[in-house]
Amino acid sequence: MSGTGGDGVHRPTLELVEPPEPEVPAGTEVRWSVRVCCPSGCDLASSHLTVATGNTDVGASVTWEEDDGGAALARVVARAPTEVGEVRWTVTLPATVAGEHAHEAATLTVVTRTVPHATSLAVWGVPSPVRGRPFSVWVGVKCREGCPLRGHGVEVRDDAGREVGTGALKRATRPGTDGLYEAEVTLAAPAQPGVFFLDAHFPTPEGEVPHEASQGTFSFRTLDPPEHVVRVRVVLAHEASLAGVEVRVGPYEAVTDERGAAEVGVASGTFELSVRRIDLEPVSRELRVTGDAEVELVASPRRRVDADEERLWM
Repeated sequence: MSGTGGDGVHRPTLELVEPPEPEVPAGTEVRWSVRVCCPSGCDLASSHLTVATGNTDVGASVTWEEDDGGAALARVVARAPTEVGEVRWTVTLPATVAGEHAHEAATLTVVTRTVPHATSLAVWGVPSPVRGRPFSVWVGVKCREGCPLRGHGVEVRDDAGREVGTGALKRATRPGTDGLYEAEVTLAAPAQPGVFFLDAHFPTPEGEVPHEASQGTFSFRTLDPPEHVVRVRVVLAHEASLAGVEVRVGPYEAVTDERGAAEVGVASGTFELSVRRIDLEPVSRELRVTGDAEVELVASPRRRVDADEERLWM
Protein backbone atom coordinates (compact mmCIF):
# COMPACT_ATOMS: atom_id res chain seq x y z
CA MET A 1 0.00 0.00 0.00
CA SER A 2 1.32 3.42 -0.93
CA GLY A 3 1.95 5.90 1.83
CA THR A 4 -0.02 8.61 0.02
CA GLY A 5 -3.52 8.41 -1.42
CA GLY A 6 -4.35 9.57 -4.91
CA ASP A 7 -5.66 12.86 -3.53
CA GLY A 8 -2.44 13.47 -1.61
CA VAL A 9 -3.83 12.29 1.71
CA HIS A 10 -1.25 10.39 3.76
CA ARG A 11 -1.98 6.87 5.01
CA PRO A 12 -0.56 6.30 8.49
CA THR A 13 -0.09 2.86 10.03
CA LEU A 14 -0.57 1.49 13.54
CA GLU A 15 1.73 -1.31 14.71
CA LEU A 16 1.48 -3.23 17.97
CA VAL A 17 5.01 -3.30 19.40
CA GLU A 18 4.36 -4.29 23.04
CA PRO A 19 1.28 -6.51 23.26
CA PRO A 20 -0.80 -6.87 26.43
CA GLU A 21 -0.64 -9.96 28.60
CA PRO A 22 -2.63 -12.74 26.92
CA GLU A 23 -4.72 -13.18 30.08
CA VAL A 24 -5.56 -10.44 32.55
CA PRO A 25 -7.77 -10.46 35.65
CA ALA A 26 -11.20 -9.04 34.90
CA GLY A 27 -11.65 -5.37 35.75
CA THR A 28 -7.91 -4.63 36.03
CA GLU A 29 -5.62 -2.42 33.97
CA VAL A 30 -4.36 -3.64 30.59
CA ARG A 31 -1.29 -2.08 28.98
CA TRP A 32 0.14 -2.18 25.48
CA SER A 33 2.16 0.06 23.14
CA VAL A 34 1.41 1.10 19.56
CA ARG A 35 3.81 2.62 17.03
CA VAL A 36 2.12 5.30 14.92
CA CYS A 37 3.90 5.98 11.62
CA CYS A 38 3.36 8.13 8.59
CA PRO A 39 5.30 6.77 5.58
CA SER A 40 6.05 10.35 4.60
CA GLY A 41 7.65 11.04 7.96
CA CYS A 42 4.98 13.31 9.38
CA ASP A 43 5.05 13.79 13.14
CA LEU A 44 1.91 12.14 14.54
CA ALA A 45 2.91 12.30 18.17
CA SER A 46 0.16 13.56 20.46
CA SER A 47 -2.52 12.63 17.94
CA HIS A 48 -5.87 11.69 19.43
CA LEU A 49 -6.18 7.89 19.75
CA THR A 50 -9.43 6.22 20.81
CA VAL A 51 -9.81 2.73 22.28
CA ALA A 52 -13.13 0.88 22.18
CA THR A 53 -14.59 -2.56 22.80
CA GLY A 54 -17.44 -3.08 20.38
CA ASN A 55 -19.05 0.32 20.02
CA THR A 56 -18.10 1.50 23.52
CA ASP A 57 -15.23 3.92 24.08
CA VAL A 58 -13.38 2.72 27.18
CA GLY A 59 -11.73 6.04 27.99
CA ALA A 60 -8.20 4.68 27.83
CA SER A 61 -5.20 6.69 28.95
CA VAL A 62 -2.66 7.39 26.17
CA THR A 63 0.79 8.86 26.69
CA TRP A 64 3.21 9.56 23.87
CA GLU A 65 6.92 8.85 23.53
CA GLU A 66 9.43 8.69 20.71
CA ASP A 67 10.87 5.27 19.91
CA ASP A 68 14.48 4.59 18.89
CA GLY A 69 13.62 5.16 15.23
CA GLY A 70 12.03 8.50 15.84
CA ALA A 71 8.46 7.25 15.33
CA ALA A 72 5.62 8.14 17.68
CA LEU A 73 4.99 5.50 20.36
CA ALA A 74 1.64 5.50 22.16
CA ARG A 75 1.52 3.87 25.62
CA VAL A 76 -2.05 2.73 26.17
CA VAL A 77 -3.62 1.89 29.55
CA ALA A 78 -7.23 0.62 29.53
CA ARG A 79 -9.54 -0.95 32.09
CA ALA A 80 -10.57 -4.51 31.22
CA PRO A 81 -14.26 -5.45 31.33
CA THR A 82 -15.50 -7.23 34.45
CA GLU A 83 -16.92 -10.05 32.31
CA VAL A 84 -14.77 -13.10 31.61
CA GLY A 85 -13.87 -13.95 28.02
CA GLU A 86 -12.09 -12.68 24.93
CA VAL A 87 -11.76 -8.91 24.60
CA ARG A 88 -11.15 -7.25 21.21
CA TRP A 89 -9.92 -3.72 21.60
CA THR A 90 -10.13 -1.40 18.57
CA VAL A 91 -7.46 1.30 18.55
CA THR A 92 -8.32 4.12 16.16
CA LEU A 93 -6.32 7.04 14.87
CA PRO A 94 -9.05 9.31 13.46
CA ALA A 95 -8.53 11.21 10.22
CA THR A 96 -6.37 14.16 11.14
CA VAL A 97 -4.20 16.93 9.82
CA ALA A 98 -0.56 16.90 10.83
CA GLY A 99 1.60 19.71 9.61
CA GLU A 100 0.32 20.65 6.18
CA HIS A 101 -1.02 17.21 5.27
CA ALA A 102 -4.29 15.41 5.83
CA HIS A 103 -4.07 11.84 7.10
CA GLU A 104 -6.53 9.02 6.70
CA ALA A 105 -7.92 7.20 9.70
CA ALA A 106 -6.16 4.00 10.76
CA THR A 107 -7.24 1.17 13.06
CA LEU A 108 -5.62 -1.71 14.90
CA THR A 109 -7.23 -4.63 16.76
CA VAL A 110 -5.67 -5.80 20.03
CA VAL A 111 -6.89 -9.07 21.55
CA THR A 112 -6.64 -10.33 25.10
CA ARG A 113 -8.70 -12.49 27.46
CA THR A 114 -10.07 -11.66 30.89
CA VAL A 115 -10.05 -14.30 33.62
CA PRO A 116 -11.49 -14.48 37.16
CA HIS A 117 -9.39 -13.14 40.01
CA ALA A 118 -7.34 -15.84 41.70
CA THR A 119 -7.92 -16.41 45.42
CA SER A 120 -5.94 -18.27 48.05
CA LEU A 121 -7.20 -19.92 51.24
CA ALA A 122 -5.57 -20.84 54.54
CA VAL A 123 -6.79 -22.58 57.71
CA TRP A 124 -5.31 -22.05 61.17
CA GLY A 125 -6.16 -22.36 64.85
CA VAL A 126 -7.13 -26.04 64.50
CA PRO A 127 -7.14 -27.65 67.96
CA SER A 128 -5.80 -31.16 68.06
CA PRO A 129 -6.57 -33.37 69.80
CA VAL A 130 -10.27 -32.62 70.19
CA ARG A 131 -12.14 -34.24 73.03
CA GLY A 132 -15.72 -34.82 71.87
CA ARG A 133 -16.92 -31.21 71.91
CA PRO A 134 -17.61 -28.42 69.41
CA PHE A 135 -14.52 -26.54 68.32
CA SER A 136 -13.66 -23.64 66.02
CA VAL A 137 -11.16 -23.08 63.22
CA TRP A 138 -10.24 -19.95 61.31
CA VAL A 139 -10.47 -19.79 57.52
CA GLY A 140 -8.72 -16.94 55.71
CA VAL A 141 -9.19 -15.91 52.07
CA LYS A 142 -7.28 -13.39 49.98
CA CYS A 143 -7.81 -12.06 46.44
CA ARG A 144 -4.59 -11.77 44.47
CA GLU A 145 -5.77 -8.40 43.13
CA GLY A 146 -6.62 -7.08 46.59
CA CYS A 147 -10.42 -7.04 46.21
CA PRO A 148 -12.49 -6.62 49.39
CA LEU A 149 -14.05 -9.99 50.26
CA ARG A 150 -15.93 -8.94 53.40
CA GLY A 151 -19.21 -10.72 53.99
CA HIS A 152 -18.62 -13.56 51.54
CA GLY A 153 -19.19 -17.07 52.86
CA VAL A 154 -16.82 -19.95 53.48
CA GLU A 155 -17.75 -23.60 53.96
CA VAL A 156 -16.20 -26.66 55.55
CA ARG A 157 -17.07 -30.05 54.06
CA ASP A 158 -16.31 -33.64 55.04
CA ASP A 159 -14.72 -36.24 52.79
CA ALA A 160 -18.14 -37.06 51.32
CA GLY A 161 -18.65 -33.44 50.31
CA ARG A 162 -21.28 -32.74 52.97
CA GLU A 163 -21.32 -29.28 54.51
CA VAL A 164 -20.41 -29.46 58.21
CA GLY A 165 -19.81 -25.78 59.00
CA THR A 166 -20.08 -22.28 57.52
CA GLY A 167 -18.87 -18.78 58.31
CA ALA A 168 -18.78 -15.27 56.86
CA LEU A 169 -15.61 -13.28 56.24
CA LYS A 170 -15.25 -10.35 58.64
CA ARG A 171 -15.60 -6.74 57.52
CA ALA A 172 -12.00 -5.87 58.37
CA THR A 173 -8.87 -7.70 57.25
CA ARG A 174 -6.84 -9.72 59.72
CA PRO A 175 -4.49 -7.40 61.65
CA GLY A 176 -0.95 -7.42 60.32
CA THR A 177 -1.91 -8.85 56.92
CA ASP A 178 -2.35 -7.37 53.46
CA GLY A 179 -5.89 -8.11 52.28
CA LEU A 180 -6.51 -11.35 54.21
CA TYR A 181 -10.14 -11.71 55.33
CA GLU A 182 -10.98 -14.31 57.98
CA ALA A 183 -14.01 -16.20 59.23
CA GLU A 184 -14.51 -18.35 62.31
CA VAL A 185 -16.21 -21.68 61.61
CA THR A 186 -17.62 -23.84 64.43
CA LEU A 187 -17.50 -27.61 63.92
CA ALA A 188 -18.72 -30.65 65.81
CA ALA A 189 -16.11 -33.25 66.72
CA PRO A 190 -16.85 -36.80 65.55
CA ALA A 191 -17.97 -39.13 68.32
CA GLN A 192 -15.37 -41.78 67.56
CA PRO A 193 -11.61 -41.35 68.11
CA GLY A 194 -9.29 -41.09 65.12
CA VAL A 195 -7.67 -38.71 62.62
CA PHE A 196 -10.08 -36.80 60.40
CA PHE A 197 -9.65 -34.62 57.30
CA LEU A 198 -11.94 -31.76 56.28
CA ASP A 199 -11.92 -29.37 53.33
CA ALA A 200 -12.38 -25.62 53.71
CA HIS A 201 -13.97 -24.01 50.64
CA PHE A 202 -14.35 -20.46 49.36
CA PRO A 203 -17.08 -20.92 46.73
CA THR A 204 -17.21 -18.63 43.71
CA PRO A 205 -18.76 -15.50 45.22
CA GLU A 206 -21.44 -13.40 43.61
CA GLY A 207 -20.35 -9.87 42.74
CA GLU A 208 -19.42 -7.45 40.03
CA VAL A 209 -15.96 -8.93 39.57
CA PRO A 210 -15.64 -12.72 39.09
CA HIS A 211 -13.38 -14.66 41.44
CA GLU A 212 -12.09 -18.21 41.38
CA ALA A 213 -13.08 -20.63 44.10
CA SER A 214 -10.32 -21.95 46.38
CA GLN A 215 -10.01 -24.67 48.98
CA GLY A 216 -7.64 -26.21 51.49
CA THR A 217 -7.53 -29.43 53.51
CA PHE A 218 -6.81 -29.63 57.23
CA SER A 219 -6.81 -32.45 59.75
CA PHE A 220 -7.36 -33.00 63.45
CA ARG A 221 -7.42 -35.87 65.90
CA THR A 222 -10.21 -36.80 68.26
CA LEU A 223 -9.78 -38.71 71.50
CA ASP A 224 -12.05 -40.74 73.68
CA PRO A 225 -13.73 -38.37 76.15
CA PRO A 226 -11.83 -38.16 79.44
CA GLU A 227 -13.17 -40.48 82.15
CA HIS A 228 -10.57 -39.97 84.85
CA VAL A 229 -8.21 -37.32 86.19
CA VAL A 230 -4.50 -37.99 86.59
CA ARG A 231 -2.93 -35.49 88.97
CA VAL A 232 0.78 -35.19 88.24
CA ARG A 233 3.26 -33.40 90.50
CA VAL A 234 6.71 -32.67 89.14
CA VAL A 235 9.50 -32.45 91.71
CA LEU A 236 12.80 -30.89 90.63
CA ALA A 237 16.08 -32.15 91.99
CA HIS A 238 17.51 -28.62 91.77
CA GLU A 239 16.51 -25.01 92.32
CA ALA A 240 14.32 -23.94 89.40
CA SER A 241 10.82 -22.82 88.56
CA LEU A 242 8.23 -25.59 88.60
CA ALA A 243 5.91 -23.90 86.12
CA GLY A 244 5.63 -24.62 82.40
CA VAL A 245 6.58 -28.30 82.40
CA GLU A 246 4.75 -30.21 79.64
CA VAL A 247 2.92 -33.25 80.98
CA ARG A 248 1.62 -35.89 78.58
CA VAL A 249 -0.41 -38.97 79.31
CA GLY A 250 -0.45 -40.59 75.89
CA PRO A 251 -2.18 -38.06 73.61
CA TYR A 252 -3.64 -36.09 76.55
CA GLU A 253 -1.60 -33.14 77.77
CA ALA A 254 -1.38 -30.30 80.27
CA VAL A 255 1.19 -27.84 81.67
CA THR A 256 2.28 -27.52 85.29
CA ASP A 257 1.53 -24.48 87.43
CA GLU A 258 4.01 -22.70 89.68
CA ARG A 259 3.65 -25.53 92.22
CA GLY A 260 4.65 -28.13 89.63
CA ALA A 261 1.12 -29.57 89.56
CA ALA A 262 -0.99 -30.46 86.54
CA GLU A 263 -4.31 -32.25 86.06
CA VAL A 264 -4.82 -34.31 82.91
CA GLY A 265 -8.20 -35.68 81.91
CA VAL A 266 -7.75 -39.09 80.27
CA ALA A 267 -9.74 -42.11 79.14
CA SER A 268 -9.16 -45.58 80.51
CA GLY A 269 -6.13 -47.40 79.16
CA THR A 270 -2.38 -47.82 79.35
CA PHE A 271 -0.33 -44.80 78.33
CA GLU A 272 3.17 -43.39 78.46
CA LEU A 273 3.36 -40.64 81.09
CA SER A 274 6.11 -38.14 80.31
CA VAL A 275 7.27 -34.71 81.45
CA ARG A 276 9.42 -32.38 79.38
CA ARG A 277 10.91 -28.91 79.37
CA ILE A 278 13.94 -27.67 77.45
CA ASP A 279 16.09 -27.35 80.58
CA LEU A 280 15.10 -30.73 82.05
CA GLU A 281 16.08 -34.30 81.30
CA PRO A 282 12.99 -36.04 79.84
CA VAL A 283 11.29 -38.41 82.29
CA SER A 284 8.74 -41.04 81.34
CA ARG A 285 7.04 -44.15 82.66
CA GLU A 286 4.18 -46.42 81.75
CA LEU A 287 0.88 -45.67 83.45
CA ARG A 288 -2.23 -47.81 83.51
CA VAL A 289 -5.34 -45.69 84.09
CA THR A 290 -8.46 -47.34 85.51
CA GLY A 291 -9.60 -44.42 87.66
CA ASP A 292 -8.42 -41.13 89.12
CA ALA A 293 -4.74 -41.25 90.07
CA GLU A 294 -1.96 -39.18 91.61
CA VAL A 295 1.60 -39.49 90.33
CA GLU A 296 4.86 -37.81 91.35
CA LEU A 297 7.85 -37.57 89.00
CA VAL A 298 11.34 -36.28 89.80
CA ALA A 299 13.11 -34.32 87.05
CA SER A 300 16.80 -33.37 86.87
CA PRO A 301 18.56 -30.50 85.07
CA ARG A 302 19.54 -31.23 81.53
CA ARG A 303 23.22 -31.79 80.95
CA ARG A 304 23.22 -29.88 77.64
CA VAL A 305 20.47 -27.63 76.29
CA ASP A 306 20.19 -27.61 72.49
CA ALA A 307 17.76 -24.97 71.29
CA ASP A 308 17.56 -26.67 67.87
CA GLU A 309 15.63 -29.51 69.46
CA GLU A 310 12.84 -27.02 70.18
CA ARG A 311 12.53 -25.97 66.54
CA LEU A 312 10.13 -27.39 63.99
CA TRP A 313 12.02 -27.98 60.76
CA MET A 314 9.91 -27.81 57.58
